[in-house]
Amino acid sequence: MHSESCDVTQISLTSLTTDHVRLRLGTSFDELSSEAATLKKRIGKRRVVNIHTTAHGGGVSEILKANVPMLNTLGIETSWLLLSAPPVFFQVVKRLYHAVYGRPGGGIPLDESTRHLYEEVFHIALPKLMAHVREGDIVILHDPQTLGFAPALRELGAYVVWRLHLGTDTPNTETELARNFLGPYLDHVDASVVLCPEFAASWNFQMPVEAIPPSIDPRSAKNLMLDEEHVDALLDELAQQRPPEGSAATLAPDLFQRRYVLQVSRWDRAKGISGLLGEFSLLAKRPGSRDVDFIIAGPAPHAVADDPEGNEILAETFRIHTSLPMPIRDRVKVLLLPMDYPEHNAFLVNALQRRASVIVQNSSAEGFGLSVTEAMWKARPVVARRVGGIRCQIVDGESGILIAQDAPEGTLASAISSLLEDPCAAHALGQQARCRVEERFLPDTHLSRIISFLSRTVPA
Repeated sequence: MHSESCDVTQISLTSLTTDHVRLRLGTSFDELSSEAATLKKRIGKRRVVNIHTTAHGGGVSEILKANVPMLNTLGIETSWLLLSAPPVFFQVVKRLYHAVYGRPGGGIPLDESTRHLYEEVFHIALPKLMAHVREGDIVILHDPQTLGFAPALRELGAYVVWRLHLGTDTPNTETELARNFLGPYLDHVDASVVLCPEFAASWNFQMPVEAIPPSIDPRSAKNLMLDEEHVDALLDELAQQRPPEGSAATLAPDLFQRRYVLQVSRWDRAKGISGLLGEFSLLAKRPGSRDVDFIIAGPAPHAVADDPEGNEILAETFRIHTSLPMPIRDRVKVLLLPMDYPEHNAFLVNALQRRASVIVQNSSAEGFGLSVTEAMWKARPVVARRVGGIRCQIVDGESGILIAQDAPEGTLASAISSLLEDPCAAHALGQQARCRVEERFLPDTHLSRIISFLSRTVPA
């Protein structure tokens, strides 16, 4: 493995003024400032350092992009480091992801030769990491792909936190494989953060552990209120796109003038895209859905550096789409959202979600589905599988509809159809969804939990 392929760099983020953060945090600003001052007094000149492997195109990067500047403005010196590595490393990471979710992953065994590949990246990147971390710093390692830094960071004298953004509450042989593989690095972790209390069951943690769900930033490009004219302009831009290479989809200028059902996600097998195409086919035949289109949208795979399966899943999506009978095929659209300008990508997602009649998340495994919370914030009715962190986000029948993972084929289609046929019920569900996000999943609650956790666990 060439040393040039492994690097650690700092992500540069725009600073926020106190007035800007006060606007984002609202009435919670003064209380959070006081909590941050307490933590600052405890840690002194020590810093909070986050390490992850992607700058764009994933939920963790969106959370860091929102929270790191706010923590700095609140007086906690915080940074975000990016670990770059060759494709073979991310194949190992993807195998670990599947195992953490309790799912079998193909191709790569979690054996000692794989461990050597995994550790080699951290060995090569370590000198570059040391330029950004000093003794006593609080280092938050996000997910399995950064945990290998833990032994060296502990030796340096850092306080090491592992934040796991995925998981399952039903441990099995796969989660045991993940625990055995990652166990030697977990032995050097001082504290852990999981999404839901149930997720800790797979790990048998021997250190303080806290359940802290993440948040969305309501003033980001993806969640900011847009007027109808702005939404129209963004959707018109998408409608003018050429169909993705390999797709049988046809786009038209009037694409978004009909009602549509939407899923936005990465091209990941766990997002249930192939099954969703089948549900859309069933739904398209229902009398109440004849004026409805169906859209699956995701980022251009090459722009998501830490997901090596993206191109494969997208090609599989195109194959299934091509096999759909006409005219159903013409009503199912596959959109690739450009990632050249991340903020513009976020505005495109925002517009898509705001105009959707129903938003779906057909995941077979999920951490905290940010796209679910984003849809709820926009008061959209959501139908999702009852898996992972989604169960913590949606109260079934109150703030969305949850479908059992093993529900018979057509159950998801029936749930979507019920909302399309009853706009009043769909509207009420969306309003309750927004209220739930306001209460639980905005930055004030998230930051307060993080600050409190660090104040209780980091030694003075």
